[in-house]
Amino acid sequence: MLFRSQLLAESGYKGEPIVMLTNKDYQYMYKSALVMSEQLKDLGVNIKLEVLDWPTMADLSRKREGWNMAASGLAIQPFVGPYSYMKLFWGSTHIAFADKDPVLEEAWTKFNKSLKLDDRKAAWTQIEGRMADQVYVFKLGDSGNKLAMTKNLAGFKPYAGAVRLWDVWYE
Repeated sequence: MLFRSQLLAESGYKGEPIVMLTNKDYQYMYKSALVMSEQLKDLGVNIKLEVLDWPTMADLSRKREGWNMAASGLAIQPFVGPYSYMKLFWGSTHIAFADKDPVLEEAWTKFNKSLKLDDRKAAWTQIEGRMADQVYVFKLGDSGNKLAMTKNLAGFKPYAGAVRLWDVWYE
């Protein structure tokens, strides 16, 4: 317990309330927030869990005031790839409200302008590293989909992401 108290003191935390947003519309977000909030309480953090509906949470998370953390989820769809993150972590739409992050901006520029795959991979590594270093987001875990179907369903192909049901028929 002494080590935890020492780390909190060194961080400059003085027991002020930390507001974490979550919602019950997406159970994985709610359950993650419950676990995180209890772990933070065990560390000595004065955490206040705000359970909202998803639209209210999404709206509040776009504002600078009223919250400190949010339990949410991000997914990369194969057809969009890293571009699904660009709006979240670049420029005026940056979800961490970073007015300017020259390191991140330079990495995104390299990612967008590079013609060579290796250069794009290196830029993406820089983007992920910067997001981790600045704690814009942090990963709690992975989730996946389990699919089951009847043998009479024809044309179905498993797909990572949303279930696609075009070119599918029942025989």
